[in-house]
Amino acid sequence: MAQQYVFDEIGMPNTSYTPRDWWAGRQAKPVEAADRTKWSAADLLRTTVTDYAKFIISVMGNEQVTPEIARERLSMARNNVTLEMQAEVCRNTPDSEHCSALAGFGLGWQILRINGEVILDHSGSDQLPGVNT
Repeated sequence: MAQQYVFDEIGMPNTSYTPRDWWAGRQAKPVEAADRTKWSAADLLRTTVTDYAKFIISVMGNEQVTPEIARERLSMARNNVTLEMQAEVCRNTPDSEHCSALAGFGLGWQILRINGEVILDHSGSDQLPGVNT
């Protein structure tokens, strides 16, 4: 489904969750001792820098999504910033008295809201050593 509805639509021919022949010898750093034969839709996507750039441009332009999904992408399930964390973030801002900082997750992205500015982040961090976006 990801291939049909996302990768093909955006023009990402070098992206896959499932093993492909073109993976061989293309990793910057080997992270697995043996070939991976299992896959997960939530983990270990393989892509090239060019394909990932196409994906990010598509996300930034809200391409291939409805306005409702684009809005939902900016909605966080809950704010994970404590008052102490907010004070630390805001301590060195020009107007620390009126500073606000929120952070949470929504539709696969970390959402940061600092003084009304919205930042979407996806670190790709994982429990496996050497696995990052």
